[in-house]
Amino acid sequence: SRHEYIKRSESLSFREGKIPAVRGTILDKDGVKLAWSLRCYDLLLKGAPASSLKTKHLVQKINKIFPDINRITEFCSDKEMVIKRNLTSKELKSVQMLLSTTPKLTIRSRFKRMTINTPEVKKYIGIVNYIDDTCIGVSGIEKNYNSYLSGSDGLYVVMLDKDRKWIKGTSIYKKEMVPGKDLFLKESMNDIGKPIPI
Repeated sequence: SRHEYIKRSESLSFREGKIPAVRGTILDKDGVKLAWSLRCYDLLLKGAPASSLKTKHLVQKINKIFPDINRITEFCSDKEMVIKRNLTSKELKSVQMLLSTTPKLTIRSRFKRMTINTPEVKKYIGIVNYIDDTCIGVSGIEKNYNSYLSGSDGLYVVMLDKDRKWIKGTSIYKKEMVPGKDLFLKESMNDIGKPIPI
């Protein structure tokens, strides 16, 4: 029926996605950052097999922008591969022209959890895992205060063109993202790992 046809076309031309909540920062009692979330950008190629001639020609073009890339280094899935991780601001500007002429090339934004590089602090703060872009504490302070630090993910719906890329101006936010809360510890960074006086 006409209603079913319209419903089917809408399911093909719209995509629902998640906006991962930014995890809260962990600070010592003096306000020194001990753990925080850093936004990173990766260059991805979607829907192009690594063995295809077109993909190899594209990688040659990418090599002109990023001379240090001389091979396809990593696969995320059969239909998506990472060309380069952790793009700098300069690299993001350099790749803009290539993005505009190559629909299957895209930039993915993600958060990476960072911890101050001190063994005692890293052990005390603990580690996190990522499940579907959601950061979850699995040990230490990250685990004990996971709910407090986590926040709430947002939801959006966006229209896609025939190449499955976003059409600007069509985003509809169904739920706002709520960032996690910052956590201030009772200890200073220098006190962490020291024996408690009796």
